[in-house]
Amino acid sequence: MMKFFKRACVIGAVSALVPFAANAQKVRWDMANEYAQTSMLGQSQVYFVDKVKELSGGDITITSHFGASIGFKSQEQFDAVGDGALQIASTSMGQVAGIEPIFLLSSLPFMANNIENAWTLYEIARPYYEQVFERNNQLLLYASPWTPAGIWAKKPVTSPEDLANLKVRAWDASGTRTLQAAGAVAVQMAWADVVPQLAAGGIDAVLTSADGGASAKFWEFLDHFTAINYSQSLNMTHVNKDEFEK
Repeated sequence: MMKFFKRACVIGAVSALVPFAANAQKVRWDMANEYAQTSMLGQSQVYFVDKVKELSGGDITITSHFGASIGFKSQEQFDAVGDGALQIASTSMGQVAGIEPIFLLSSLPFMANNIENAWTLYEIARPYYEQVFERNNQLLLYASPWTPAGIWAKKPVTSPEDLANLKVRAWDASGTRTLQAAGAVAVQMAWADVVPQLAAGGIDAVLTSADGGASAKFWEFLDHFTAINYSQSLNMTHVNKDEFEK
């Protein structure tokens, strides 16, 4: 089902892009993604980029920039695409909820904690997401779900006592408030800052997916992943509307 979710969304996005290529000049876009190429989200982006190039006969070439290497974190990517500083990006939507509260929807605690619920919620909410992107000079192409979120820590987190005073990173406001209410010392933090903070001792736990932690080699700092099925949040791939129409 996870593969179906990714493939259905990506193929839909490719279908939207490729018909324009036949009547267009060569298109060269830069695509930002704060997460690693080795992550599930990174791999779905690689598939998308390769398919666009293949099916457009090379008329559309998208260069991927993983790990915030182009200088934009998720919190900055939304405005960067809207302003045209970036043509396209894959963004963790909870991190831009300060722009539009609806972007917190996919990561509300324990609301969509499996792939079927995540797909249903996305289908219902997509028209409203599209309205927000439209207001900000952008188009939503597709969404990719993370695997369900849990807690990476130095020991298993199986009780409220294990959360007490735990210095834990969350990716959005909902996660921060939820963990704080449970007794943790929670802080909202961009993904690109997580490993440096783990290395420096600024945090000692991370709320994220098993896939996200594995792609960042969390085992170098943390010994356990506790699967609590907190949420199945979304990255969304969005493109500057002017660039798309041009």
